[in-house]
Amino acid sequence: MIEYEPGKPFPGVIGRTLDESSTAWPRPTRDGEGAPNVIFFILDDVGYGQISVLGGICETPNLERLANRALRYTNMQTTALCSPTRGCELTGRNHHTLGLSAITELSMGYRRTDQRR
Repeated sequence: MIEYEPGKPFPGVIGRTLDESSTAWPRPTRDGEGAPNVIFFILDDVGYGQISVLGGICETPNLERLANRALRYTNMQTTALCSPTRGCELTGRNHHTLGLSAITELSMGYRRTDQRR
């Protein structure tokens, strides 16, 4: 996988066919040495009454072991769709502010055609 610094020119190739093309991804921000160990679960289409770690009937002993040694945050905002909810949770901002009003699942590794080179 080819990664490049955000803001730098797209190093991939957009050819006429997929065989003539190559993908590249902006380098994500990565945690530094000594960063805290955090596990963040977002479960689509599952309410608090489902899994046993939150009082539900589906037994989840591994999640219970993790949760019993950690902090639990259960007061969160959700939206009607998974992508806007994930955007809210990852950024701490409202999905309207993020421009997320729909499911976003078209991540292909090519620059958008409306972006200048």
